[in-house]
Amino acid sequence: MNNIVKFGYVMIIFLSLFFVVADAYGKPIF
Repeated sequence: MNNIVKFGYVMIIFLSLFFVVADAYGKPIF
């Protein structure tokens, strides 16, 4: 259970950084 929660936090942080970088470059992701 703890591993799933930790994995969820990592995915949220990774997606947040990905969207921030994509927004900084000004390119649409999809």
